[in-house]
Amino acid sequence: MADTLELLFIGSGRTVAALDRLTGRTVWRIKLPRLFGSPLTLMTQGGELYAGRGGYVYCIDQRNGAILWERGVNSSGGMVFMAIGGSASAQAVAGHVAAQQQAAGNAAVVGAVAAAAAASG
Repeated sequence: MADTLELLFIGSGRTVAALDRLTGRTVWRIKLPRLFGSPLTLMTQGGELYAGRGGYVYCIDQRNGAILWERGVNSSGGMVFMAIGGSASAQAVAGHVAAQQQAAGNAAVVGAVAAAAAASG
């Protein structure tokens, strides 16, 4: 088994895998148990890998891919953002994403109002 420092963690859909970062060989691969379709986010801390998807967070053992626990986070959007210990960089990224989502929502409202005004015209 490769040292966890030599692993690259990847995720796509419901699949999470660890690859040997030097050879690209798959060390382990799992499918998350829930079928929700939101994007998958990954984060590491110590010997654990955290996967967020579909309003759930999964704690995964980095060495073997065993799911240690899972918790629902009662979110309506499905996408899960994570930070350990409130690091400033993680908070900045989460704030930037929230600002982008707000701006996209505002642009959609402005576009809808402009379209309605043009139609009534």
